[in-house]
Amino acid sequence: MVAQNASYLPHIAEGIDSAARQEFLCLGNEATSPNTYVLAKQTAIVHGVGLKPEDIAKFRATQTGLIWSPRSNIDLYGDTAPVVLYDNLGVQIALGTDWLASGSMNMARELQCADDFNKRYLNGHFSDRQLWQMVTSNAASAVGGSWAIGALRPGYLGDIAIFSASSGKDYRAVIASGVEDVMLVLRGGKVLYGDASLLDQKGLGTETCEPIDVCGSPKKACIKGDLENTDLQKLLATQVLNPSTKQKEPLYPLFFCKGTTPKDEPTCTPSRPEYTGAPSSSDKDGDGVADAADNCPAIFNPIRPLDDGAQGDADRDGIGDACDACPLEKGETCKRPSSDDLDNDGIVNDLDNCPETANADQKDDDTDGKGNACDTCPQVRNLGQASCSADATPLATATFTVKELRDPADPRHPKPGTVRARVSDLFVTAVRSDNSVPLSAALSKNFGFFAQTKNDGAPAPYSGIFIDTGDTRPDVAIGNKVEIEGDYAEVDSISMLRKPAIRIIAKETTLPFSPVVLSSAVAAGADTAKLYQSMLIAISNASVSNANPDGSTKDYDEFTIKDASGVELRVDDALSPSLDNKNVSVDQTFSQIIGIAGFSFRNHKIFPRSEGDLKSP
Repeated sequence: MVAQNASYLPHIAEGIDSAARQEFLCLGNEATSPNTYVLAKQTAIVHGVGLKPEDIAKFRATQTGLIWSPRSNIDLYGDTAPVVLYDNLGVQIALGTDWLASGSMNMARELQCADDFNKRYLNGHFSDRQLWQMVTSNAASAVGGSWAIGALRPGYLGDIAIFSASSGKDYRAVIASGVEDVMLVLRGGKVLYGDASLLDQKGLGTETCEPIDVCGSPKKACIKGDLENTDLQKLLATQVLNPSTKQKEPLYPLFFCKGTTPKDEPTCTPSRPEYTGAPSSSDKDGDGVADAADNCPAIFNPIRPLDDGAQGDADRDGIGDACDACPLEKGETCKRPSSDDLDNDGIVNDLDNCPETANADQKDDDTDGKGNACDTCPQVRNLGQASCSADATPLATATFTVKELRDPADPRHPKPGTVRARVSDLFVTAVRSDNSVPLSAALSKNFGFFAQTKNDGAPAPYSGIFIDTGDTRPDVAIGNKVEIEGDYAEVDSISMLRKPAIRIIAKETTLPFSPVVLSSAVAAGADTAKLYQSMLIAISNASVSNANPDGSTKDYDEFTIKDASGVELRVDDALSPSLDNKNVSVDQTFSQIIGIAGFSFRNHKIFPRSEGDLKSP
């Protein structure tokens, strides 16, 4: 599932017919198809060609990105993603080659294809800066790496390329460059390649770099120091088997000089039987529709099979989708979202210390470049890729109740990451001593236990919490009375105490309270479930409604139940991996199912502690 990944790059909507769009429509939506719905911050979709404005608007709503591959799209389909439409709807666009067979041999060639397509077919819609962003900051965001790469900031990885200004100034120097214009390449601060005169200087650690002539420009490549058991000469002498001729042949050339088209390179000129892609006096965008009848005369938008024989115009205002500033509203006076401000807080992404989380105040207490709103440790200075240090200055310690920590409306409710909380009179309700099944995306291997207060004998809302013991199995048992001191945090919507100091007050093994009996509607309700999160609950008179809600191709050992309320609730094996959904069947009934109320991977759930928590009639 997408939530388990820092980034997810699926190939979707490849083509220009209804079948291509169906790839996208089959994702369903977050409410009804949580296991197939992939639109999320972590996702950047490769291709995205065969889509309509209402589809693309969902990208913006979920901060899903697009990876544009113009050369491969054009070679395969004679058309490419409607990137002006994507931009007008506020979708962030990165650039990618797709693969070598139909794409560019390297990112420089893909960038030049995008630049040429922008000039010839998009009326220069994208600025040089926007094109440059597609291969730098936008690309880092697309692969989930914007916290470590894609910008020159303290704590970021030193991946740097320096270009000669002979091909142009500013961003144009990168876009129009040839291989001979690359003066220096560093990865993680380590020199990989560059001008021989530069690499010959002392102190760069380039003593083993080998000379290579690149289109008359003396360069050096540092192969020996980067790859084991090979060097530049071995690489150049390598041969591969040609599957067609069954003969060994040299590798594809490492480079082609500026102004030279690489051997067998696919075209960047779109064409199909309906159009040649050649602009003319009567069809200046070359899309096969005469300017007089073209609803986007300056923007390439041929008639696609997907659009039922006409150029797309979703709002029917006479302005084609491909060039309409407001493709889902008549006219062009709407307030357009900006792909340069993903969270819509008025601060451009490259300057925003939380580019995916709205925080107009840009508050950053520890001055590490990560705003409080998105910093997992807002009081600990962790620049760039640095994690929250276990050796950092401890947070101020104070005594809290679980309700004060959990209830956002409580006047003493602290911001996550700001306090080390001391909580007394807790009783252990469940122990996670087996980490073979993930509790949530970020807690896939963490051990821990759940605890709650009895609140004068009867558990009340906001009385349960998770104690995260990290990679250490907890030495507690259900029923133990404990006192905990730990860093208060919220991870994957789970309230918890981390780095805990645990004191067992009484080694009782019987809880002084019973599970809170809820209906499945309450346990799965968007507003009510959070009240009982991490508490021991029970669902009475429930039946199995789906023995494998993850579908025929996946099985996470979960099943869904429902009671008289008719609302489904998932039963998850994260606290008891021996539970197997193959042992239940649809319509099987239980007098009661006991477990911890939780939420993970987009679903409200109950986590039984053992098979004994499934009570038969």
